[in-house]
Amino acid sequence: MRKVSENDYHKFIMWAKNNTANNVYPCSIAEGVQSGDIYVNDDADVETVFFWHYCGFGYISGKPSDGFLNEIYSGMRSDHNRRRLVLITSDAGITDFFRDKEVLFDSRLEYSYLPHRYMGASPLANASEARRLSDQ
Repeated sequence: MRKVSENDYHKFIMWAKNNTANNVYPCSIAEGVQSGDIYVNDDADVETVFFWHYCGFGYISGKPSDGFLNEIYSGMRSDHNRRRLVLITSDAGITDFFRDKEVLFDSRLEYSYLPHRYMGASPLANASEARRLSDQ
């Protein structure tokens, strides 16, 4: 597994958008909006991308090998990491890999948003009024 240079993060936007668990955090890293790291498999052809957000959330896009997952697991167990690693996935194969490891499993609700379905002002904007709190 090798770390990607920040100058190349934009090359992984499509990988981030195609993440099956949640694409908000991976996209925020790839687009340079928020801080994080991107790692890829060691092969010449990229088959797996690991997005590790600065808050500690990790997401895997692609088809990780057992070796790739073992490197992530080693990172989770390392005392040298100053940042936590909470791996969030909807991939049953990844979950199965970690099932017999010394990790905690939990469920998490993931939210997403859809692009605006209408153009123009929000219907709530017309029914609202801005006033100073001191005028109350």
